[in-house]
Amino acid sequence: MHAAEFGRVEKAYPGRDGRPAPPAIADFTLAIREQEFFCLLGPSGCGKTTALTLLAGFEAPTAGEILHRGTPVQGPGADRGVIFQGDDSLMPWLTARDNILLGPRIRRMPRDLQQERAERLLALVGLKDHGHKYPRELSGGMKQRIQIARVLANEPDMLLMDEPFAALDAQTRAQMQEELVRIWSGARTTVLFITHDVQEALVLADRVGLMRAGPASAIRDVLAVDLPRPRDRTDPSLVSLYRHIQGILAEEVAGREALP
Repeated sequence: MHAAEFGRVEKAYPGRDGRPAPPAIADFTLAIREQEFFCLLGPSGCGKTTALTLLAGFEAPTAGEILHRGTPVQGPGADRGVIFQGDDSLMPWLTARDNILLGPRIRRMPRDLQQERAERLLALVGLKDHGHKYPRELSGGMKQRIQIARVLANEPDMLLMDEPFAALDAQTRAQMQEELVRIWSGARTTVLFITHDVQEALVLADRVGLMRAGPASAIRDVLAVDLPRPRDRTDPSLVSLYRHIQGILAEEVAGREALP
């Protein structure tokens, strides 16, 4: 059984002035394995976020079927934790520890188990000594780690991450990529990670799904990244994959620009 499956999925949105619009994605078919780190990569506007939104259950497909662990997705659920780009989803009046415990407290988890989970997750994301701090006292990278810990506190089967490091500076972003691999290695949760950054995908992923340029986008190819972790960004094998993928994406963008 796969962690997630898209079967010939289409998603169309209403056009302007009642006119039909081309679908964002069409005939989108993909299977994500249990416990793998899968990156969905493609040009801007190709429907990457649309696919994640459909798997999260925030919207329904126009056609096709989406399964999570063999069960049709019919709406949002705690089994699929979502992390977005910004860090403004943290509650500013709560400490880092209390932000992490938001879900367990809503579910009325016993207090001793809450504290054990908070301390374990703070240690997992490398913020063991920062649980007492408020979001305003944390850097952008630290806030993103707290967001990851807050989602993991609900013990989801999957993490759905929509370009979570896009707003960070280059150095912090590289550090967070390494941190995320470490966290994922400890949690072994299936990850679907959305990005338009080729190097980011190659540093993170077990497999990379390349999307065609939109509209009516679909998966063009799925490439395995069989490189040991942690990955060296200057490794000739990684650089070769980088060039190969950049060539494919350049073809897609050129083809879209050539359309009338």
